[in-house]
Amino acid sequence: MAFPSDTGYKQLFSFPELALELLRVAVPQGWTKKIRPSDFARLNASYVSPNGTHRDDDVVWCVHRFRRPSIYMLIEFQSIPDKWMATRMQGYAALLSDDLIKARRATHGKEPLLLPIVVYSGRETWPYRKSLGAFRPQAPPGLESLQPELNYVLIDRSIGTGVIRAVLEIDRADDEATDIPALTRMLSVWLERQHNDLLSRTLTAWVQMRLSAQFPDADLGRELTMEKIAMMFEHDFRNYTEVLEYRTLLRGRREGREEGLREGLQEGRQEGRQEGRQEGLQEGWQEGQQEGAKNALLAERRNTVMLLLEHAGKPLSQAGAQVLEQATPEQLLNWIHDLIDSASVPPELLRR
Repeated sequence: MAFPSDTGYKQLFSFPELALELLRVAVPQGWTKKIRPSDFARLNASYVSPNGTHRDDDVVWCVHRFRRPSIYMLIEFQSIPDKWMATRMQGYAALLSDDLIKARRATHGKEPLLLPIVVYSGRETWPYRKSLGAFRPQAPPGLESLQPELNYVLIDRSIGTGVIRAVLEIDRADDEATDIPALTRMLSVWLERQHNDLLSRTLTAWVQMRLSAQFPDADLGRELTMEKIAMMFEHDFRNYTEVLEYRTLLRGRREGREEGLREGLQEGRQEGRQEGRQEGLQEGWQEGQQEGAKNALLAERRNTVMLLLEHAGKPLSQAGAQVLEQATPEQLLNWIHDLIDSASVPPELLRR
């Protein structure tokens, strides 16, 4: 199953600057710090196997090293876990090696050095081991050393910090735990150091496309800079809050409608009259809709106030938490506006 961002990944990692970041994450060794974007050469990732099978790899880079054999990065993009990924990568690596040997890219008659990388963009944890022999039964005596072997590097959102992590997080920024302002600012600072206008435009457009898909109600106009995207999600918080409130209201209406229908049907049956059933349906639906929407909106606004207080470095005291729990929707909305517009913390929430 391919996600719409798969093509975008190929486009992003066609830039040597991002390929270098990927190399340093995949192989966190001292020698990778000496590699520069100018050492990368993109290779044709399309070739035909001896039996006529056509193969298109996602991205292949040749990494040139001074007075050392070159390294060939074979990069595959995966959106769902695949138990047989090592077997697939073995086939891709064999085709790539064969093509490199035919093109006389082998160094001093030796096999090319390969670096197989799987970039995994899914939120589900990758559950499989990353070696070819992980699922192989025990070989009988005499066959152990004859079994083919291949390991690959898995890059996912557990890799820590950095540009690659930011890209993977933004690709699935579909929950409130994703710190969009921090991620986009990180990318903005990194792009400034690259001095590559095309890379900057491409990565910014990709980020905008992914965030628009995750937050369809947010006003992400065209040609925003990375910094402006960060500011919109941090300083102009009202837009983001409106998205959350909109979704909360929809959820509240759905829950209220279901509850109202149940209550209305029960009341109507008890009265035993069609007229009572209809009135119960209508009344129950309206009351359930209003109550469900109100409760959901209260919870969402409380969460927004707490998030803004965390941004302001003002965590709630126990007394402040009680005040927040008892606040009305109007009070909560006023506090949100105060925190956004003037960064002033309501004194009621600072009680000790």
